[in-house]
Amino acid sequence: RARRREKMASYRLWLAFSIGAACAYYAPPTRRRVALRNTALNYADTDVAVDSSADRARALDSLRKKGDKAAVKALQADDVADIVVIIDGLDVDVTEYAREHPGGAAVLRKFHGKDASKAFHAAKHSKAALDRMKALQPEAKAKPVSRASKLFTHEDRSQVHKVLGLWCLGHYVVRIHRGIWSADPTGGLTALSAVPWLLPHALLSLSSIKFHVPRERIAKKPMIWQEFRMHNIIFALRSFVCAALAAASLHASTITRQRAAVGAACTVFASLVAADVATIKLREDASETTTETMPYWAGASPSTIRRFKGFYAYCQWMATLGCLANGNPLWPLCIALPIQLASLLMTLVRKGLLTARGYHLLYTASLCVPFVVGECFGVESKRRWRTKE
Repeated sequence: RARRREKMASYRLWLAFSIGAACAYYAPPTRRRVALRNTALNYADTDVAVDSSADRARALDSLRKKGDKAAVKALQADDVADIVVIIDGLDVDVTEYAREHPGGAAVLRKFHGKDASKAFHAAKHSKAALDRMKALQPEAKAKPVSRASKLFTHEDRSQVHKVLGLWCLGHYVVRIHRGIWSADPTGGLTALSAVPWLLPHALLSLSSIKFHVPRERIAKKPMIWQEFRMHNIIFALRSFVCAALAAASLHASTITRQRAAVGAACTVFASLVAADVATIKLREDASETTTETMPYWAGASPSTIRRFKGFYAYCQWMATLGCLANGNPLWPLCIALPIQLASLLMTLVRKGLLTARGYHLLYTASLCVPFVVGECFGVESKRRWRTKE
């Protein structure tokens, strides 16, 4: 039995490294065709971590390719004037909202000082968009808004997403605490009984589709945009599938463990392909990446930004290997914690309840959790081995 375990462990290790190497060098066979529209307007009125000559040159080049001469002149003149449109006879100040507008800030700029009622209603906006438009009117903006009310939106009237979020946060705390402090390094995730506990996490990620998020990236602060949300869903589901496979293979036969390892490898590879497809469909600027061009707070030094980016890249690589390892179901579950927590933190930033610095610090802290759990698993394994000897 001991020889069989050693053989299986070496098999999983070889499979993890071979598939990991293949995934690392994977690239789509064709050149990505990504539209370059409205990119410069993301940089036009920001002064945080993107106010550099390189970013401005990239923004100007993007606009020139589009042939938007007016936007080029506005960017060259550093025009950051307010944007006020007229809808149904009411002046609506959309200056702050322009960066979040799914159709892009350029559309709103074209209607500055003009009647946009016909175009607004022709777009068939949702109820949430209508409520947002009313909230931007001068009378509505004069009313004080409490912090608690910012957490509740009209898009989630049933509060299902929030209930799932609270449940998942509690579940993370319980499993991680049990995996660290108890004698069970799996946190109680064993056999197929772990699937019902993982299902709410998957539903939480999938339920985020109902929310209205901008297509363009918000360059000033770390906020959710469509490409990030799709990547978030894909990699979260990857973690949950790998966790279920790892749980099912515990205390199982050799053939079952081998099938679980192959299933985890296929899941990881499929998630990378799906992420590439999402990037092709949703990315507005081909020169951007989800983490490399993430905005930081004002005053962040270049060395600090490099350290954050280096750690984020390292964690992405280790997350892939953690899902491929297929040894402990708690590892993929812990890997999903920062993935799902990032969406919550970005939402708090968008609502003004968290700063960009707070986002990066909390997100980095969550990325450290899988390493702590893995280290505790290693200590527990050594202790059991010594006890057997």
